[in-house]
Amino acid sequence: MTAQLKIRNGQLELTENNRTSWSIELKSIQLIGEYTTEGGPFVDDYFLVFANSNGTLYEVSNDLTNDPTFWAKLSDELNCQLQPELANSTDFNSRILYPGHLTSEPLFNLIVSGTDELELSDQAKGQLNNTI
Repeated sequence: MTAQLKIRNGQLELTENNRTSWSIELKSIQLIGEYTTEGGPFVDDYFLVFANSNGTLYEVSNDLTNDPTFWAKLSDELNCQLQPELANSTDFNSRILYPGHLTSEPLFNLIVSGTDELELSDQAKGQLNNTI
């Protein structure tokens, strides 16, 4: 499967096999974050999360942002410097990239149980609750 995450016509789009899987209006993005798991290096372990003004979360592998201009374009569109920093993390970690006042706050809390689960952090919930 060929997948791409791209910015086009005021939208953030995920295309798979030349078909749009989802798109978000750039102006409706309320939250962007990144997180890593302990799953690598043989499976995806680094992910990005985008949330729109409805509170819908869209998750993609960080591998889809290999275009060197992706983060610069998105930063320009959102008028906020976006700088992912978890590429070398080998454990669970998460952080918010956008909005700027929440940069580096945790995106998720890891709930350790028989099946580990991720829960949005209070900071992320607060941002989304203010927009829904």
